[in-house]
Amino acid sequence: QWHAQFLKLIKDVLAGEHSELIFEINGLNGTHRWLETHASPMHDDEGVITGLVGITRDITQRKLDEQYIHQLAYYDTLTGLANRTRLDEYFSTILNISKRNHMPFVLLILDLDHFKEINDTHGHHIGDQLLQEAAKRFKSCLRHEDMVARFGGDEFVILLPGLQYHSATVVAKKLVKIIQEPFMIQTFKLNISLSLGIAHYPQNGENFDTLFKNADTALYCVKNSGRNGYHFF
Repeated sequence: QWHAQFLKLIKDVLAGEHSELIFEINGLNGTHRWLETHASPMHDDEGVITGLVGITRDITQRKLDEQYIHQLAYYDTLTGLANRTRLDEYFSTILNISKRNHMPFVLLILDLDHFKEINDTHGHHIGDQLLQEAAKRFKSCLRHEDMVARFGGDEFVILLPGLQYHSATVVAKKLVKIIQEPFMIQTFKLNISLSLGIAHYPQNGENFDTLFKNADTALYCVKNSGRNGYHFF
C-alpha cells in the first residue's frame, strides 16, 4: 500500500534530494509496526548520481510513546474525553471558523446532580465508573464535529459548532433524558439526573471566558429551580 510513496522517494533521491518516509505496516497476527526510511543519493568521483542508499528502522515504540504523551496532554485519563487544553485548542478553531463564516455555535456546561452523594455512599471507585459511563452517553448524543470535555469532578463542557438556538434545545433534551436512564454499576442500580446551562455565540459572548461564565450562570438557574433540566443564558 506504500508503493506510490516509495516510488516518489526513489525519484526524489535520484534527482539529488535527501528524503524520508514514515509508514505503518501490518505484521503477523494482526500486529502493526511503524517504520522510518531515510534515503540519500550516492555519487561517483565526478559527482554524478549513481544510486541511492537507504536505512529503515523500526520506530514503533517511539510512535507509541508519542501517542501516550499526546493522550496525557490532551485527554482526561479517567473518561478518555478531551481535557481543558484540548478544548481550548478546539474552541479557538471553531471561533475562527465562526467569525469568518458568520456561523453560530453553542457552549454547554453540565454536571451530574447529587454526584457527591454517590461518592460518599458507594465510594469513589463507583463514582469513577459512573463518570465513565456518563461520558459514553454524552458522546452518543453528539455529532462527529461536536466536542465534550471533562473539566474535573462531575463537570463537563460541550461545544456544538454551527448550531442555532432551537437545535441546541434538541441536544439538551437528549442529554437530560439519556442520563435519567438508570446506570448499572457493578451490583448497584444508580439513578441520577443532569443540570445543564447553555450559552450561544455570538449573542451571549464572543470569547471562551464570557461564554463559559454565562453558561455557568444558566446552569445555576437550573440548580436553583430543582435541577434535572437545562436553561439558556
